[in-house]
Amino acid sequence: MKAILKRELQSYFKAVSGYVFVSVFMVFASYYFLFTNIAGLTTDMRAVFYNMLTILTFLVPVLTMRCLSEERKTKSDQILLTSSVSVWEIVLGKYFAAVGVFLIAIACTLVFPFILFMYGNPEIGVLITSYIGFTLVGCVFIAIGIFLSSLTENIVIAALSTFGVLLFVQVFDAIKTAVNNDFWVSVIEWVSLKFRYEEFYLGVFNFEHIIFYVTVAVGVLFLTKQMIEKRRWS
Repeated sequence: MKAILKRELQSYFKAVSGYVFVSVFMVFASYYFLFTNIAGLTTDMRAVFYNMLTILTFLVPVLTMRCLSEERKTKSDQILLTSSVSVWEIVLGKYFAAVGVFLIAIACTLVFPFILFMYGNPEIGVLITSYIGFTLVGCVFIAIGIFLSSLTENIVIAALSTFGVLLFVQVFDAIKTAVNNDFWVSVIEWVSLKFRYEEFYLGVFNFEHIIFYVTVAVGVLFLTKQMIEKRRWS
């Protein structure tokens, strides 16, 4: 897995996708920080994290669209599938490489809290939970993108389908307004990625939410493994 992880990380920055992801991520994060915190004279970064979740809907497809679809198109996936490397190692290597690029982008934003601490007194607990929640949601988004990339050899279809699914995730909570039943509202909130995320950026640390996000990411990666296995033996 280490070899795949290293190769995939290098490929992100030998090509333009890694640089595009980090650069665009920082442009929007800086924009929201400048106009929300600097211009608004506030140490509360919750609006930045909330808006950046929408930006991830557009950026994650760029990060994941080539993960498996391009190798499937060029047939280079056959080399991996016939090697001694397990399918889990292939999936996890590609997943952690994409997550690595995402974490680099997040690490770049740590300059914002540093600035806030220089000139103000931000709530460190809210900052920590916001970063944790945002990272967890991003990791789930990446798992979804990699799964959808495994379904097609067309990178454009992979990108558009990922965008569509992530957009649905963003607006899923709106279903609650059309439901007049407390039971179904609670079900929608329980399965909603965004609803759980809102508790994090409000400063609530709930270990149950962490387990939920990890379970969803692992479940989606398992489906990816099954898709590759199916192709391997077909």
